[in-house]
Amino acid sequence: MLDMLFWIPAFMALFSLVKDKTPRYAVWALPFAILGCLAGANFGFADFYSKVFNISHETYMQTLAEHPVAANILLFQTGPLVPLSLLVLSLVMLSSKTVDVWISTLMCFGAIMFPVSRISRNQSLAHVCDLLLLVPLVYIGMKMLGNRMAKYKATV
Repeated sequence: MLDMLFWIPAFMALFSLVKDKTPRYAVWALPFAILGCLAGANFGFADFYSKVFNISHETYMQTLAEHPVAANILLFQTGPLVPLSLLVLSLVMLSSKTVDVWISTLMCFGAIMFPVSRISRNQSLAHVCDLLLLVPLVYIGMKMLGNRMAKYKATV
């Protein structure tokens, strides 16, 4: 559940990569990605509490139906924002040539597999999805850290 909160600084870093070539997209899309992260955390908390308090799925859904506006805003309508943000961001990175094609491609496939693996609760699919996202994101992160270290050494 808390894993979604770690996506917030990751999204901030990823959107900073495209802000020079697509500034409006970077500014307007980032809050939606962050909202999706919060919705993902909400899903995690809801799942946690339903297990801790032994709430059946039927009871959970009936209770959510009693509060449709809150349930839709907090969970269902905002939940898809993370994979959609990843998908659109990977396509923007591809079209703006911000990152290599293979990085955008892996991120795109990971973004598509994200909801499929989470909704189906298939652990094998979830692991493949996580790897499809982990590899390009670690690569981008290492390059960003390397660039910062080079800039730091140049100023010392």
